[in-house]
Amino acid sequence: MEEWFNMCDHCHVHLSSSSHTNLLPSPNDGKLNVKCSLCKLICSYQIELDEDTSSSSYMTPPARSRLQHSNLGISQLSYATGHSQGDGDQSSIQGISGSLSDLSLSRYAVSQMSTSPAYDDKDVTAYDGKDVTDGKFGEDSHKGFIHRTLMKLKLSPEEIDELKKKYVIAESVSPKVALEKVNDALSTWSPDVGRYKLRMPGKAKEGLYVYDDTLGQICRLRKKTYLVARQKSLRFGELLLIIKGLLKTHTFLRLRLLHYMHPQLCRSTTPEQSMELLRQTAAELSVLLEVSRESLNLTASPQGVTVGPAILYVGGKELIDCNHGGASGNLIPCEAETIDKIEATEGVDIEYVLLVEKDTIFQYLASRNFHKKNNCVLITGGVPDVYTRILLRKYNDLLSVPIYALMDGNPSGAQIFSTYCFGSNEKAHENLFLTVQGLDFIGLFVRDILPENRSALTEDDQDTLSSLLKTKYIDRIEGLRSNLVFMDETKSKADIEMMMRQQSLESYILKSVQAAKNRRKVQPIKI
Repeated sequence: MEEWFNMCDHCHVHLSSSSHTNLLPSPNDGKLNVKCSLCKLICSYQIELDEDTSSSSYMTPPARSRLQHSNLGISQLSYATGHSQGDGDQSSIQGISGSLSDLSLSRYAVSQMSTSPAYDDKDVTAYDGKDVTDGKFGEDSHKGFIHRTLMKLKLSPEEIDELKKKYVIAESVSPKVALEKVNDALSTWSPDVGRYKLRMPGKAKEGLYVYDDTLGQICRLRKKTYLVARQKSLRFGELLLIIKGLLKTHTFLRLRLLHYMHPQLCRSTTPEQSMELLRQTAAELSVLLEVSRESLNLTASPQGVTVGPAILYVGGKELIDCNHGGASGNLIPCEAETIDKIEATEGVDIEYVLLVEKDTIFQYLASRNFHKKNNCVLITGGVPDVYTRILLRKYNDLLSVPIYALMDGNPSGAQIFSTYCFGSNEKAHENLFLTVQGLDFIGLFVRDILPENRSALTEDDQDTLSSLLKTKYIDRIEGLRSNLVFMDETKSKADIEMMMRQQSLESYILKSVQAAKNRRKVQPIKI
């Protein structure tokens, strides 16, 4: 056992951003559980034990001391995340049966990890991509990662094949399939040239992004592949090794925590630029492997919130009661994509969903009980993160009610609306599962604001405006182009707060909602 704990210590299993004392070892069904009696942390290790052996035989004082007072830094998570420095097979990771959250990370670090349930390898051994439509996962589908797939859209097999030939589409896959893709990518390592021979589909200068009229969204074209530059391939390889460890331990890790743990992964001039480089690297890997970022067990910090008379369920169990949360609302979780049922609060008929751009406007409306007075659900996400977009799509798919959007009367507000409705270049490989084409624009219309309450367009505003006016797809939304043209002609813009100087925000919204009901609507394309 001394030898075993030497391996444990040597391989950095027990991290130490905080120390654990009073560690109590005990055998349990072929495992050795080491429990801290103060914080209840338990590390579980798969070993062969003699049932008659007393726990005192498992750990010598020096080994026990190392577990209690280890000085390993948080940057040495390489073993726990599968980044071994040996022959690359990472067989030693088999020694851990718990997740990374079982290790002695700081409270902040643990808070950045998700405990979402996941299939183990045994559950997905037979998965071949067809089992979803065959009902293999049935009512337990929320426990896995099979949520954003072409099979779940109303498309024929021929249409799916055609889409895959034409566009790069990152789908959700099982942990087993994700691990196979990661291993395939890692197998391209070439020791002769010291690089991974990874190939990306198309370069940005080749015109990767196109609006598909039939799908009603921005897509990424499948172009001729090119060999990734050596330095980038090494960065990809290091992240792939980390992802491999996460998949094998069924652990989710937020990108920000990954940035803190592995600062060498994406070095740049400033921490902000390094974080952005990490996000970009994760996104490019998603494109390269053609799987969603979440299927690689990487998540971002949720930003959006929602409130209203709705209850969100996953597999028959309540995930969020949106009635709670007060004026601040309920944080939209990373698990939003697992939501499979939305019910209105008993005795309430939800009339519509209102998407607002700003958190300040969301809190103002929620504090005045706008959602209660008007039987509606409020949601906001600012510059939309993926989880806000997912939940808005869930509202669209699972609630038979209209969805209205209130944005600032400026080019940025129009751009944000466009992202919700048509998708973005950044997520073009996932837009098929994120866009809400039935979204109805209700303002803010700049013409409704008195000239003295408007402000002048900046150079950045003008650039965004010019770009939007060149797109044809904004014509699908009633009033969107006319609002942009008005901004261009008057060289002015207006925030929602400026409108509040003139009249009641609630009154403006109710009038705009009624006007939207009366306007001719462009029917959304069903996909």
